[in-house]
Amino acid sequence: MSSDTQNIYDSGRRTPHTRLLNYFKKIPYPLASVLIFGIPFYIYLILNGISGFDYVISTGTFFSAICVFIFLILYPITCKYWEDNTFWQFWGEIRPLVKTDEKEFQKLVKHFENRAYGKRKIISWIIVTCLYFILASFVLIGNPYYSHVNSYYFLLGVMPITFYFVVNAFWDFTITMNVSRRVSKLDIQILPLHPDQFGGISSFGEISVETAVISSQFSLFFPFLVTLFYTVVASEELRLLTVSLSIFFFVVTIALISITYLVPSYFIYRTAKQKRDELMQESADFYNKSLKEYEEYRKKPNNDKLTEISMAMWVSIQKENFNQLDKMKVFPFSRSILSKILVSIILPVVTGILVNVFFLSL
Repeated sequence: MSSDTQNIYDSGRRTPHTRLLNYFKKIPYPLASVLIFGIPFYIYLILNGISGFDYVISTGTFFSAICVFIFLILYPITCKYWEDNTFWQFWGEIRPLVKTDEKEFQKLVKHFENRAYGKRKIISWIIVTCLYFILASFVLIGNPYYSHVNSYYFLLGVMPITFYFVVNAFWDFTITMNVSRRVSKLDIQILPLHPDQFGGISSFGEISVETAVISSQFSLFFPFLVTLFYTVVASEELRLLTVSLSIFFFVVTIALISITYLVPSYFIYRTAKQKRDELMQESADFYNKSLKEYEEYRKKPNNDKLTEISMAMWVSIQKENFNQLDKMKVFPFSRSILSKILVSIILPVVTGILVNVFFLSL
């Protein structure tokens, strides 16, 4: 499929952080993200350098802050890739499969475009930030662990910005779920000879696994949440639960990654399996009919040999078509997708191990 066909539904709308990365066209966007969205981290390092690192490291806030800043830099990179190479191209790739008129299809694309770039994300971010400020005020008041200016800067300055990316990431997750559910209910044409060997539905697996990679980044909040629990709770017995808490966050993230990929893929799996079974039944009936006609023609005393050979070739073609349908996979699970899932799982695994090692050493 040509790039023109893939991008025909791309309206050019992007999230603010992606537009900011696009502004620096001469710089590779991963490097641009490090330079731009790493600024809060560089300020944090300066503040910690002024106040002294020993205090921060002993409380664990520096370790948790590093993970949050990694998310702050990493998410804009994956989000830009998701927008440029996954979300918009998805519509161009599935268009040949969907049996609906162009006007209705464009209306569907516009619906999810408005969901992806509408005002609801901003409203959700404002609500989440307000709730966070209420919680942060209880944490800061009278807590000696957060009495330095760098802690105020991190909790009240950096975290609200980070929550903007968190809301965006969660929105990507919900959009993928709804897109897969809605499209799977349309009249989809399965293409057994499609080069992806999935009948053309591999794009569903790609958009699901790319969103799963984004979901894995939530694990970077393990240290921050565990640190809050560790520093706020006064009881030493309860502090021992920090390791269990980190394991809980790890399990939740792994479940989120699995759901992000499996649920959207299951929506299309049901449709693809039904369509493939229908095509296999039609192909089997057509093959049996062609075979019966061929055998009856062979029994005729004065049959034409060329016609007989032609009919035999036709029967062979029908059998090959049935075999191709039988080989077609109905669940978008390739080696490429498997590798991306494993990469997305590695992040929470490594983060969870570091959290346990760090807090057990305190």
